[in-house]
Amino acid sequence: RSRTTMAFPELDMESLGRIASEFDFEKAPLNRIEYVLATATAYLVIVVSWKVFLDRKKQPSQSAADQGQGGGILSLIQSIHNLILCVWSLIMFLGCGKCFIDRVLEEKSIYWYFCEHVGQEAKGPLFFWSYIYYLSKYYELLDTFVALLRGKPPPSFK
Repeated sequence: RSRTTMAFPELDMESLGRIASEFDFEKAPLNRIEYVLATATAYLVIVVSWKVFLDRKKQPSQSAADQGQGGGILSLIQSIHNLILCVWSLIMFLGCGKCFIDRVLEEKSIYWYFCEHVGQEAKGPLFFWSYIYYLSKYYELLDTFVALLRGKPPPSFK
């Protein structure tokens, strides 16, 4: 018999389906534009500051081949991070695919996919998976920070 704790509750498909069907974007964490703007601002400040720091730290004798080579632990962290992103993407794809098929079968149309019904609230399974995708963008910011720690320039500053 398995134990369930508050920190790590068991999550089965039935529970996930219930959570998705009861999802309401208005009640979800990080659901306001202020969070996006604050995150973008913090990201830019950190990335630009780090680039300035790296530019000042560079030594003229350092060859291009030596730059951007992080230690083994950072490579391992980046590999694990990328694996998590791959698995997360697959889960989101399957979740959205199921919601798409369910809704097409329910409405006998895909019109809603291109133009949502007037008055449609951001609730339910498809909005849940859209929200999970939105949260994944916050997690993906770690890519940049791992690259910075490895001494590589941020992708947008090459």
